[in-house]
Amino acid sequence: MPSSTKSVVTVHDLVWKTHPKTMPFLQRLSERVWMPSSVKKSDAIIAVSQTTRSTLEDSLPYSNGKVCVIKHASLVKRSADYSSCVHQDRNHFLAVGTLEPRKNYVRLIRAFNLYSRSGGQKDLVIVGRDGWKTAAMYRELDDSPYRERIHVMHDVTDQKLVELYTKAFCLVSTSLDEGFGLPLLEARAFGLPLCISAIPIYQELFADAEVWFDPKSVHQIADSFQKISSCRCEYVPRFNSTSGSKDLERCRAEHRNLFLKVLGEVNDRGVLIDS
Repeated sequence: MPSSTKSVVTVHDLVWKTHPKTMPFLQRLSERVWMPSSVKKSDAIIAVSQTTRSTLEDSLPYSNGKVCVIKHASLVKRSADYSSCVHQDRNHFLAVGTLEPRKNYVRLIRAFNLYSRSGGQKDLVIVGRDGWKTAAMYRELDDSPYRERIHVMHDVTDQKLVELYTKAFCLVSTSLDEGFGLPLLEARAFGLPLCISAIPIYQELFADAEVWFDPKSVHQIADSFQKISSCRCEYVPRFNSTSGSKDLERCRAEHRNLFLKVLGEVNDRGVLIDS
């Protein structure tokens, strides 16, 4: 773009730098080439978390002074009959995210095998579209002696996703790295306990999670299934029926104020500047 054109860049993560082997070669190459130049030329940068901001500023020092943290908001809403489902039997662990190496599904399946071998009775539901480098995950899935209890679902509708959240026992995330963690935010809106990786972004945003584990340890993940199963989970939503819309409005307002600031129409305090 011409240098006179104002630009704002949003950075979700720097996986190309922190976990490059989990990405397809061309995508890794394009982000490695274009992200630094885009960040350098931008008038402002949106990071979706403090963790992303710190990683960005450490990796690309010329971003310092231009980064604003604006956290995501969830669009998933509880169904009207959610309250009638709160006390039903919850028979599955739920994992949500694109099928790709960074989500660490191979270790998740191996851990579920150990959990089931020791007598665990709950099923595992993995929701996510096919991404890349999925062959290893599907091999692990096919080789599992508990294959009939592992359900992989692609391209589910919002309505179906709400149903899965409503009936889940907990939300499991074995991710090696994330920029945010929208499924965890959505799970909290349904009162689900969190059984998650001890990675910096989750420690920042979901410090009150019920169970933590090292995502590179199959045995720790398996143990976490046992720990969360023994918890007395009350399934109390962390957000009321209006929290989601308020959070979305907050997110929109913060974006709008930043755009106006870049255009020189508001000052640092968000007050309109007389033209």
